Amino acid sequence: MAHDLRNPLAAVESTAMLMEMDEIDDDTRENLNIIKASCVKARGIITDLLEAARNDDLNVIEKTTIDLNQFVRKIIDSWKIHNETMNVFVFTSTYIPLNVEINKEKFHRVMDNLISNAMKFSKEHGKIEISLDKANGYAIIAIRDHGMGIPKEMIPQLFDRFSKAGRPGLRGEQSTGLGLNIVKQIVERHKGKIEVESVENEGTTFRVSIPALK
Repeated sequence: MAHDLRNPLAAVESTAMLMEMDEIDDDTRENLNIIKASCVKARGIITDLLEAARNDDLNVIEKTTIDLNQFVRKIIDSWKIHNETMNVFVFTSTYIPLNVEINKEKFHRVMDNLISNAMKFSKEHGKIEISLDKANGYAIIAIRDHGMGIPKEMIPQLFDRFSKAGRPGLRGEQSTGLGLNIVKQIVERHKGKIEVESVENEGTTFRVSIPALK
């Protein structure tokens, strides 16, 4: 069903883009922008549904040996380019290199989700700290923000599918309630775990632990 939804959505988006090429008044342009923004949100929901379905059916994932330092740095550099809220990224690492076996595509999604969450609940120019460490044979990635934090009563449902803990971001960004559930599935398929600590109005830290190579 999710695949089938993509075609009509693409048609709506294409039509809106074609209409923009004509001479139109300001009200029409504003309506077209709303249509395009809605298409982007809908496409994100479809992507989450497909990813959740793929993870349900996945028993074995292909992994590659990588240095987690280089992998995380590249992701941070990419986010800096598209950093509309001007967040300040701080990266630290205790171990260089820090080798792990991961599926790069899926783990990229883990990092993207956690970083986008940190940005979503942080004020403009807010600091986002990403650190790498190693303990008890596990590589540990910590993503910390200093934003609005998570109410204590919401934390137990945070990783549930279609979680009721999903909230709009500070700039109105919507949540499908699927992102962190997908993250948890991917991390667990890497024989790892994800934990969260949060204090309202002080910030949130997500910690992802996966087996490190010797």
